Amino acid sequence: MNRFILIILILILFQKNVLSQPDATKPFIIQISSKKSDWMVKKNIDSLEALMDDQFLFIHSNGWTQTKKDFFDDFETGKLIYDHIETSEATVKIYNDTALLTGKGKFMGKVDGKPFNLDLIYTEVYVRMDNRWRFVSRQSTRLP
Repeated sequence: MNRFILIILILILFQKNVLSQPDATKPFIIQISSKKSDWMVKKNIDSLEALMDDQFLFIHSNGWTQTKKDFFDDFETGKLIYDHIETSEATVKIYNDTALLTGKGKFMGKVDGKPFNLDLIYTEVYVRMDNRWRFVSRQSTRLP
């Protein structure tokens, strides 16, 4: 009986250790962020919808803010169009069930029909909920 309990405890500790390994999570978050950028350019609304949390908040480099609803409304009406996103220097820090990604990138598109071409530094926040990573926030700042 004691051996059985010991084996169960070892399995529980092993499972917890494997599920919480930040080293495996970091490249996964970078991959999610990269796919998200592709989806924004390709207007893959279904994939973006599945990734974004309902309380999502996007803070643009000019101070403009968008909720999840605002983001999709602007996307569907053509108010906001991303033509090209090229990201670089992405790094991730893991804090329990929260991943904080920082990176740099070149963002090109149109807002209200007016073109933009911006070099930005940005922060994205992902939170693991129900064993799934959700995109909860993004904030960007123009680079000089």
